[in-house]
Amino acid sequence: GTQTNRQFFSVPWQVNDVMNPTDIAICLEETESILKLVCSQFRLWDLQSTIDAEKSRTRGVLESLGRLGWYFFLYEGLMEVVRAKLVNKLSYADNLGAQDSVRTAIEHVPLVQGELARVASGCQVSGSEVTGKCRALVELMLRLLQQSDDQSIVFVERVSVAYPVARILASHLGCWVVHVCGVQAMDDASRKQALELFRKGEVRVLVA
Repeated sequence: GTQTNRQFFSVPWQVNDVMNPTDIAICLEETESILKLVCSQFRLWDLQSTIDAEKSRTRGVLESLGRLGWYFFLYEGLMEVVRAKLVNKLSYADNLGAQDSVRTAIEHVPLVQGELARVASGCQVSGSEVTGKCRALVELMLRLLQQSDDQSIVFVERVSVAYPVARILASHLGCWVVHVCGVQAMDDASRKQALELFRKGEVRVLVA
C-alpha cells in the first residue's frame, strides 16, 4: 500500500504461556544428540564448529516460538544459516589450505541436511506446540489477511527465528511466506529471490 495507509502492530509476550524449563531441557538434549549423531559421519572441523556456533541459538528459538519453532529451526533452517556462514568464511580465508577446508565443508552441507531430513521424518510435532506470543502473531496475521489483500512484513528480533516464524506462519495461514536475513545468515541469491517475489506481489507475507 501507500505510505499513508501502512499499519504497524506489536505482538506482546504472553508471559503465562511459554515452554516450561523441563521441556526446554529435553529439546536441548535432543538437539545435542541429533547433531552429534549426524555430524559424526563427516568429521569436518569447519562444518562442526559452524554448526556448534549456530546450535547455541536453540534455547532462544524454544523460548520464543516453542517446540514447533524448534523443529523448523533444527531440521530445516539451521543448515541454511550454516551454509551462509561458511560461504562468508570462505571469502576471508587467506590461504589455499583454509579455502579448500571451507569448500569441503560447504559441499557437505546438503549431506547434513539430508540426514537431518531423514531424522525429522520420525519426529512428531503438533502445529499447536507454540508459545503464547507465537500464537498471538498467528492470530494477528490471520485477521489481517482476512481483512484486506495488503501485504505484510513481520520483523523479528533474532536471525535464528526468521525461518521458523516463516514456516509456522505458512503452516497456519495456508499461504506462501518467505523470509530474508543478512549476508551472514542467507545467501544473496535466496535473499534476492524472496525480495523479488514480495515486490511483485506473488507473496503476501515477508519475515525479516
